[in-house]
Amino acid sequence: MSTKLPPILLLHGALGSQEQLMPLHRELEDSFQVHCINFSGHGGSVFTQPFSPDLFVNEIIQYADQNHWSQFYIFGYSMGGYMALYSALLFPERVKKIVTLGTKCIWNPTVAQQEIQKVNADKIIEKVPAFAEMLKQRHAPNDWRLLLQHTAQLLELLGQNPPLTDTTFSQIAVPVTLLSGDNDEMVSAVETQQVAHWIPHGTAQILPATRHAIEKIDPHFLASYIKNLLP
Repeated sequence: MSTKLPPILLLHGALGSQEQLMPLHRELEDSFQVHCINFSGHGGSVFTQPFSPDLFVNEIIQYADQNHWSQFYIFGYSMGGYMALYSALLFPERVKKIVTLGTKCIWNPTVAQQEIQKVNADKIIEKVPAFAEMLKQRHAPNDWRLLLQHTAQLLELLGQNPPLTDTTFSQIAVPVTLLSGDNDEMVSAVETQQVAHWIPHGTAQILPATRHAIEKIDPHFLASYIKNLLP
């Protein structure tokens, strides 16, 4: 991998891990120095404090510091996109440009409660035991049920006191492209376009025949978008 290529950091979503991003990683290697991280508690990584946007943003910047990046690109999937945007708000001099995919950006108590229902371990075990087993394996040796509890607390925090609002979105100075699938079950095209309107250098693109789960998106197809958007 050439060190002359620009660095890009790939960020996973809630309940995810960097493992999910490996197919995309491979598709981007000809154009970027590609890096992934596991947020605290994800993918078996150690965690000692409650999840919060500030915790995850600090992990992003610490990783950039460790790699001596003065500036870097970010691709963020779902929750990872939210943390990318918050990083750009707090550290505009470090983040060069952002592409997000399937990122829910507008949070309030009602939205948070809807999403919290989806991270109930007992319901997952009852209704989708294969997903429960996958979470167990993905986050070992951590207890995946504890991960869900911490994620629920993070969602509640976003609902009660979201760090990104129409006001703070308008303060994001870096170029941002928000991608959303036309069949995304979590994020509507209307929401994606609204947030892009708030961001001074924001644009939205709606991907055809695309749902929320990144595993169901052709990595070559997604990489082609990213390469075109991050020259």
